[in-house]
Amino acid sequence: MPTEKKKIFWLIIIRLIVFTSLLIAIVILQLSTPEFLPVAPFTYLIFFVYFLSLIYFLLYALSPYHTLQAYLQIFVDLLLITGLVYLSGGLSGNFYFLYLFSIIAASIVISGKSAYLMAALSSIFFGLMVDGLYFGIIPYFSPEHDQEKSLGLVLFTIIIAWIVFFLVAFLSNHLAGNLTRATEELRLAQKELEIKERLASAGRMAAQLAHEVRNPLTAISGSVQMLRDVSLLSEEQKKLMEIVVKESQRVSQSIEQFLDLSSQGRRLFLDFDLAEAFREIMVI
Repeated sequence: MPTEKKKIFWLIIIRLIVFTSLLIAIVILQLSTPEFLPVAPFTYLIFFVYFLSLIYFLLYALSPYHTLQAYLQIFVDLLLITGLVYLSGGLSGNFYFLYLFSIIAASIVISGKSAYLMAALSSIFFGLMVDGLYFGIIPYFSPEHDQEKSLGLVLFTIIIAWIVFFLVAFLSNHLAGNLTRATEELRLAQKELEIKERLASAGRMAAQLAHEVRNPLTAISGSVQMLRDVSLLSEEQKKLMEIVVKESQRVSQSIEQFLDLSSQGRRLFLDFDLAEAFREIMVI
């Protein structure tokens, strides 16, 4: 399913809002708690997001490949989120929930099934980073984050994260499918409403036209009837006028039937004694 251009625009705007909110939160926490985390790397990373957003805006304006751009943006966002999780200490940090935003964004912007792909990539990136930190393949960014953790706790956290990733992907896919079906049904209903409105307009115009035709037709019929009684006319001329009168009346009746059909009709209300009818039924 092709990606709409306006969805790309809102994806860029929302990611700017999210990362700007993170920057403000980090600065506030750093000012209140200096031991929280090193603010400089986070600041550089978020300003790098701003730079990427400028490039995305240029691609949005110039490139016709909107689906490819959506995949590129969300994939790069996964890398950036992995970087944020790494800077915050991996399992010791609090930013791995941001993977969920990329999964939901993929479901809304691209398609519901693409959410599973982003959930798989999120699981891979998060799992590789956590395993690398645990086994010493990747050094911790800050030494205070290097705290001893059991292998069971690491595996439990990774499995829970994977379950959450794919559960969110499933829910996003389900909701995106419902939203797509609802949108299609709404469009069909709008088309049917437009067709009915056009038919109603055509019916009103036809009724108005029939009404306009009936009035001069009645005048013509009455005039011909008056001329028919003139004694100077020959028998053949009188027969011709008789045909005119007869055909005028036939057309007038057809117009009357059409007007009766196009009108809403009159409603008749009658008093009905329900108790009496019930007694008659019981007697039978």
